[in-house]
Amino acid sequence: MLVTYKPTYEELEKRVRELEDEILARMQAEEVLRESEKRYCSLVETSSDWLWEVDARGRYTYVSPRVREILGYEPEELIGRTPFDLMPEEEVRRVRMIFAALLKARRPFTLLENLNLRRDGGRVFLETSGIPVFDSCGEFAGYRGMDRDITERKQAGEALKESQQKLADIIDFLPDATFVIDSEGKVIAWNRAMEEMTGLEASRILGKGDYEYALPLYGERRPVLIDLIGAGDGELEPRYKNITKKRGILYAEIYTPNVFEGEGAYLLVTAAPLFDAYGKRVGAIESVRDVT
Repeated sequence: MLVTYKPTYEELEKRVRELEDEILARMQAEEVLRESEKRYCSLVETSSDWLWEVDARGRYTYVSPRVREILGYEPEELIGRTPFDLMPEEEVRRVRMIFAALLKARRPFTLLENLNLRRDGGRVFLETSGIPVFDSCGEFAGYRGMDRDITERKQAGEALKESQQKLADIIDFLPDATFVIDSEGKVIAWNRAMEEMTGLEASRILGKGDYEYALPLYGERRPVLIDLIGAGDGELEPRYKNITKKRGILYAEIYTPNVFEGEGAYLLVTAAPLFDAYGKRVGAIESVRDVT
């Protein structure tokens, strides 16, 4: 005979309470998840970086709204396309070789610089970082990452290089023998007039420190006028005659038998500090004039 168990009222009431608690817990978890998703979407949409996801074939499956400002495309326009579709041909060849090795090893990558074309044809430099994504079975599913617009930084860097080259050209063609050292005391410029005076080519002295620039001028390693810029009045090198200091610039006279292939010369030497845009001293410059 089959006996059917009938729960008591107290058991039913307990089970109802358990179900209510379970439903409430699930609702709270879903609410937390929704809030988390809202925060994530808010962060993605307001981020200054362009966030993206690609599948195992390198095709975009997600593109954040930031792409509008960076490349001029609507996010949905790029779904199904690849990053290489946005690059000039020569850049595709360069980046494809780099990315092929990363893809083969399933490795993350950071700060990969690449040139892209805006929808209007403008050139944009991006800095790309990404990590591999795997599905629940451990199979490779693509990459997730972000792009940062570094166009202004690249342009500033190019402008700085151009400015430095112009300065180097100016120094090179100065009629007075001139050299420049950086904050570590290493030679970063040695012009043609200095080569003629000392017989030492720039290629043999650039990058050298430890007072090496004093050797062709004075025959020994020692502090020269350029090294005395920050010295007090009582510390100025006694080897120089008629040494004066005006507005941080040093002027002095000296005779040395070492220049002009041993013929020697009386020299008027001038040394001044060099500062960056923030007023930090980054080196010094010295000019030497033959006043024999």
